[in-house]
Amino acid sequence: MKIDIDRNENVVKIKLIGKYDIEELLFFSTLFTDEISKKPTVIALDLAELSYIDSSGIGSLIRYMNMASRENINFLCYNLNKNIENVFKISKLDQFLPILSNEAFQKKYFSLSSQHKHN
Repeated sequence: MKIDIDRNENVVKIKLIGKYDIEELLFFSTLFTDEISKKPTVIALDLAELSYIDSSGIGSLIRYMNMASRENINFLCYNLNKNIENVFKISKLDQFLPILSNEAFQKKYFSLSSQHKHN
Protein backbone atom coordinates (compact mmCIF):
# COMPACT_ATOMS: atom_id res chain seq x y z
CA MET A 1 0.00 0.00 0.00
CA LYS A 2 1.16 3.51 -0.77
CA ILE A 3 0.17 6.39 1.50
CA ASP A 4 0.13 10.09 0.66
CA ILE A 5 -0.39 12.63 3.45
CA ASP A 6 -1.50 16.20 2.87
CA ARG A 7 -1.79 18.59 5.81
CA ASN A 8 -3.76 21.79 5.35
CA GLU A 9 -4.10 23.80 8.54
CA ASN A 10 -5.95 21.46 10.92
CA VAL A 11 -7.14 19.00 8.27
CA VAL A 12 -5.02 15.93 7.53
CA LYS A 13 -5.85 14.04 4.35
CA ILE A 14 -4.44 10.53 4.13
CA LYS A 15 -4.74 8.90 0.72
CA LEU A 16 -4.55 5.11 0.74
CA ILE A 17 -3.46 3.58 -2.57
CA GLY A 18 -3.55 -0.15 -3.27
CA LYS A 19 -4.39 -2.87 -0.76
CA TYR A 20 -5.04 -2.34 2.94
CA ASP A 21 -4.77 -5.72 4.59
CA ILE A 22 -3.30 -7.38 7.66
CA GLU A 23 0.24 -6.94 6.32
CA GLU A 24 -0.18 -3.13 6.34
CA LEU A 25 -1.75 -2.80 9.80
CA LEU A 26 1.34 -2.13 11.89
CA PHE A 27 2.76 0.43 9.48
CA PHE A 28 -0.52 2.32 9.10
CA SER A 29 -1.28 2.14 12.83
CA THR A 30 2.07 3.78 13.58
CA LEU A 31 1.43 6.49 10.99
CA PHE A 32 -2.11 7.12 12.26
CA THR A 33 -0.99 7.34 15.89
CA ASP A 34 1.66 9.86 14.85
CA GLU A 35 -0.96 12.00 13.07
CA ILE A 36 -3.29 11.88 16.09
CA SER A 37 -0.46 13.08 18.34
CA LYS A 38 -0.29 16.28 16.25
CA LYS A 39 -3.88 17.09 17.32
CA PRO A 40 -5.49 18.08 14.02
CA THR A 41 -9.19 18.95 13.91
CA VAL A 42 -9.90 16.43 11.15
CA ILE A 43 -8.27 13.25 9.84
CA ALA A 44 -9.80 12.19 6.54
CA LEU A 45 -9.01 9.05 4.56
CA ASP A 46 -9.22 9.46 0.79
CA LEU A 47 -10.14 6.01 -0.51
CA ALA A 48 -10.51 6.73 -4.23
CA GLU A 49 -7.47 4.59 -5.08
CA LEU A 50 -7.86 1.91 -2.44
CA SER A 51 -8.35 -1.30 -4.38
CA TYR A 52 -8.86 -3.76 -1.50
CA ILE A 53 -9.52 -3.85 2.23
CA ASP A 54 -9.77 -6.99 4.35
CA SER A 55 -11.54 -7.58 7.67
CA SER A 56 -8.46 -6.57 9.67
CA GLY A 57 -8.37 -3.26 7.78
CA ILE A 58 -12.06 -2.70 8.46
CA GLY A 59 -11.56 -3.43 12.15
CA SER A 60 -8.65 -1.02 12.29
CA LEU A 61 -10.79 1.80 10.86
CA ILE A 62 -13.19 1.38 13.77
CA ARG A 63 -10.25 1.49 16.20
CA TYR A 64 -8.94 4.66 14.52
CA MET A 65 -12.37 6.26 14.71
CA ASN A 66 -12.43 5.53 18.46
CA MET A 67 -8.87 6.82 18.94
CA ALA A 68 -9.71 10.04 17.11
CA SER A 69 -12.95 10.47 19.04
CA ARG A 70 -11.11 10.22 22.37
CA GLU A 71 -8.89 13.11 21.21
CA ASN A 72 -11.84 15.17 19.87
CA ILE A 73 -10.64 14.71 16.30
CA ASN A 74 -13.17 14.23 13.51
CA PHE A 75 -12.34 11.05 11.61
CA LEU A 76 -14.00 10.31 8.30
CA CYS A 77 -13.59 8.58 4.97
CA TYR A 78 -14.28 10.26 1.66
CA ASN A 79 -14.04 9.81 -2.08
CA LEU A 80 -14.76 6.05 -1.93
CA ASN A 81 -14.61 4.13 -5.16
CA LYS A 82 -17.51 1.75 -5.92
CA ASN A 83 -15.70 -1.43 -4.79
CA ILE A 84 -14.75 0.00 -1.40
CA GLU A 85 -18.17 1.61 -1.01
CA ASN A 86 -19.74 -1.85 -1.52
CA VAL A 87 -17.40 -3.41 1.08
CA PHE A 88 -18.35 -0.66 3.56
CA LYS A 89 -22.06 -1.33 2.95
CA ILE A 90 -21.75 -5.12 3.22
CA SER A 91 -19.72 -4.84 6.44
CA LYS A 92 -22.07 -2.09 7.70
CA LEU A 93 -19.04 0.14 8.26
CA ASP A 94 -20.98 2.93 6.55
CA GLN A 95 -23.27 2.95 9.61
CA PHE A 96 -20.39 3.76 11.96
CA LEU A 97 -17.98 5.93 10.00
CA PRO A 98 -18.83 9.28 8.45
CA ILE A 99 -18.46 8.92 4.68
CA LEU A 100 -18.47 11.88 2.32
CA SER A 101 -18.17 12.34 -1.41
CA ASN A 102 -15.08 14.22 -2.55
CA GLU A 103 -17.23 17.26 -3.35
CA ALA A 104 -18.94 17.27 0.06
CA PHE A 105 -15.59 16.87 1.82
CA GLN A 106 -13.98 19.73 -0.10
CA LYS A 107 -16.97 22.00 0.46
CA LYS A 108 -17.27 21.23 4.18
CA TYR A 109 -13.61 21.41 5.16
CA PHE A 110 -11.91 23.62 2.61
CA SER A 111 -14.48 26.34 2.18
CA LEU A 112 -14.19 26.57 5.96
CA SER A 113 -10.40 26.84 5.98
CA SER A 114 -10.40 29.45 3.20
CA GLN A 115 -12.87 31.56 5.22
CA HIS A 116 -10.52 31.48 8.20
CA LYS A 117 -7.63 32.69 6.05
CA HIS A 118 -9.56 35.80 5.02
CA ASN A 119 -10.56 36.82 8.54
